[in-house]
Amino acid sequence: MASTSAPAPILFKVTLDNTDLTIKASTLAELLDGTRMLKKDIVALWNINPRTYDKRHDQPGGMTQDELHKLAAALKVPYLDIAKLVYQECAADPSARKTPLNKAE
Repeated sequence: MASTSAPAPILFKVTLDNTDLTIKASTLAELLDGTRMLKKDIVALWNINPRTYDKRHDQPGGMTQDELHKLAAALKVPYLDIAKLVYQECAADPSARKTPLNKAE
């Protein structure tokens, strides 16, 4: 039985409101949570819908390139670092690749 190992953490130097943070993240959720910002503030910076934020936080495999670029610009970090983070997370955890289906309410 093959075991999956957690992806190696990536160091991000994030600049928000003239404050520099160093965040060590293995998942997109760790990066977003590591900013210590409120969800509504990240949503505003990232310029996405709050429901989209929730989906990307839990399952980043559904992110578009446009969303990756917007997040990189919002956090002032290299686009390729965020792309690598999402790629490694999806490679280590196949459930992160799945985009949840919208349930009829």
